[in-house]
Amino acid sequence: IPFPVPRLTPLSIEWVDISVPLHSLISFMCLIGMVENPELMPALFFGSIGWILMATMELRTSGPDPWARCKSFQHYFWALICGDGMIKPHDIAPNENIERINVREEAWKKRVKDAERRAEEYAKEQEEYWKEMEE
Repeated sequence: IPFPVPRLTPLSIEWVDISVPLHSLISFMCLIGMVENPELMPALFFGSIGWILMATMELRTSGPDPWARCKSFQHYFWALICGDGMIKPHDIAPNENIERINVREEAWKKRVKDAERRAEEYAKEQEEYWKEMEE
């Protein structure tokens, strides 16, 4: 999760994003707590389901494609407290973030193609291995 930190320069303060592995820290602390107190296992299990859902929502809302975004936790929180969403819908302009969307889609297609190639290579290696083992 990017965390803004001020960096002092001679003339002004400049904000720099630092990535903090917050999900890893939380999971580590929860697992330490579960080892120390096994009776917390059911609560941590059900809490982890909600945590996974919120992490997935964070991933979806951080993407460049406005059509693939979902409503944020803040929207649902205000709907629960006030009875309606205080956050207005986002107006989507034609071809909004189209370059970033195309770059992300191409990167995803390349990742899938590389994974399929590696899986095929591994399957061939396993087939050769088992042919050698049978002989």
